Amino acid sequence: MNKNWFLTICTLFASLVFTVTTNAQVVVFSNDFEDGDMLAEIGSATLVEESAIASIVPVAVAPDDTLGNNVLLLDQNEIDLDLTLNLTDTLSLTDDNTVTIDFDYAARRTNGTSRTIFVDSMDSNGNVVVRFLLGERASLGVGADAARQRPGFSVLNDQGNSVNMPFGDPPGPFWWGSDATPDTFDVMRDAHISLTIGASTFDFSSTSQAGVDFTAEGVSNFAGTSANITEIRITSFGQVYGGYFDNIQVAGVVTDVIVDPGDVVKGDLDLNGEVNFLDISPFIIVLSDGGDQAEADCDCDGDVDFLDIQPFINILAGN
Repeated sequence: MNKNWFLTICTLFASLVFTVTTNAQVVVFSNDFEDGDMLAEIGSATLVEESAIASIVPVAVAPDDTLGNNVLLLDQNEIDLDLTLNLTDTLSLTDDNTVTIDFDYAARRTNGTSRTIFVDSMDSNGNVVVRFLLGERASLGVGADAARQRPGFSVLNDQGNSVNMPFGDPPGPFWWGSDATPDTFDVMRDAHISLTIGASTFDFSSTSQAGVDFTAEGVSNFAGTSANITEIRITSFGQVYGGYFDNIQVAGVVTDVIVDPGDVVKGDLDLNGEVNFLDISPFIIVLSDGGDQAEADCDCDGDVDFLDIQPFINILAGN
């Protein structure tokens, strides 16, 4: 096949992505749940309950300056926990822009039951930018005692499973409650969590009520290099007993991204405007997950499948 003809059909450069940015970081979601309304929104995001059981519960003892009077309890619905912050504004990760996610958190004690809770940051194509591990107890096979309630980050192993990569010494404890189901929240068991996400790496910091601080910088993103973030998900792996959240805030540089589904660069999975080795990992993820990202449809047949592998390799090699 003629190289120029192939690129004309499969790589439509004209009007690929048009972006308009404010060049200033703004808060797009913030909720302290003090009004008792889980769905109350500040900014442009919406808090969407999917399979989680969400409720507002009072803070036990005297409220401190951080928590106030109420916190959000996310509990499992059967075995799933999934609550999404739908950001109606796209937040840019290009040009050294970052997205910050801040919240107070305490894990609900599991009574020995395996459970793992993630905070996932998703891009406009539904890919995971950062999968942050809030707490883990044996679900990922790291060890019941060593990894319990240890924040960390997750990557895909050789088998395609999400596994915990521990940060180091536990910066907790963040769990609260007896082995029975708690119905109130103890102010001495929460920690403040902060994520600063860039195009290819993120920074993490935590400060617990017990006075333990922890930081980790320059941690690689879940799917290589990404261009934006459009939603935040709180999800579970295995059985869960939920967790307490408060003072959730998301901030970033707002960008309006207008993409014509027909005007895409085939092979540019990370949407940075060029095809290079940084697109390999997200291509594999979309292919293995059965995704339908247009940039992965390298043979232009309307489907993303094994037939796209060789065309992707050809594009990557410049053939």
